[in-house]
Amino acid sequence: MYRVFCLAALAGLVPGAAAAQSFEADVAPLIESSCVRCHGDRTVTPLNLALTNLLGQPAPPPPAGVAGLEPDTRGTTTIREQLDAHRANPTCASCHRTIDPPGFALESFDPIGGFRTRYRVSGGEATFGEFTGPLPYRQGAPVDASGVTPGGVAFSGIEEYKRLLLDQELDQVARHLASQLLVYATGAEIEFADRDAVERIVARGRDRGHPIRTMIHEVVRSDLFRRH
Repeated sequence: MYRVFCLAALAGLVPGAAAAQSFEADVAPLIESSCVRCHGDRTVTPLNLALTNLLGQPAPPPPAGVAGLEPDTRGTTTIREQLDAHRANPTCASCHRTIDPPGFALESFDPIGGFRTRYRVSGGEATFGEFTGPLPYRQGAPVDASGVTPGGVAFSGIEEYKRLLLDQELDQVARHLASQLLVYATGAEIEFADRDAVERIVARGRDRGHPIRTMIHEVVRSDLFRRH
């Protein structure tokens, strides 16, 4: 519970028992600071975070000859601005329609998972005698965490995006989580022949909203687990 309170405070949530429980059940899988920190300010990688880690549907690699984006550590441009050139390129646009929306929603969090409403920009440097060091960061442009899903549904920020995941992608989130639990428990990757077993695990929790305890029980009861 202490960990939940700390993460709730970092993410900008009001501490309290009810808030902590809601955070643990609803918010933590998407915005836990350790998860966001591993991917923060890595340009295309955080855009791909929700697709890969939540849905298990990573985007394909960029086409040959398309340069990656370098993070602007000075904070003079936002990730949305840096991606304009990629979205304007027809070769890149089809993938970015899928990659960009979850990445834009996650822009609500800084590199260590703290909630933010504005970017920070370099405060420059100052010289003190023989030493030169950085000045404190300044507040930069407002964060725009809005986007449009590939299906054409608009969201204004991380809360609406989470709701879209729950309304439209809950089965896929559960499917990927069940697969990863099996990989963790058995040490073996999920093969094509294993998909029916994963689907049975997902189906048994669907009516109750895929509770984690039920999913773990079904994983342990599955032939995939018992034969390893």
